[in-house]
Amino acid sequence: ILQQKEHEVQYDDELQRDCCLDGMRETPVSYTCERRSEYVLDGAGCVMAFLNCCREMERLRDEKREEGLQLARSKRREQGLGGGSTW
Repeated sequence: ILQQKEHEVQYDDELQRDCCLDGMRETPVSYTCERRSEYVLDGAGCVMAFLNCCREMERLRDEKREEGLQLARSKRREQGLGGGSTW
């Protein structure tokens, strides 16, 4: 959450800040940031803020997902559930 706020405050313009926040939102549809940006109607500055924040949030979500996978693999190894394979 702190990283989200830091990213958001880089925009002085309220409209760009709002566009950034929109880009940070997770959507139920699996559209890419580029696809979602096609629906932004508030000008090029807004699109750039949206894309910048959306891509950053994608990166953070991917990092978090990878950390979760590594933790799960680590727990499996500790419990001896590795299925005989060595890591």
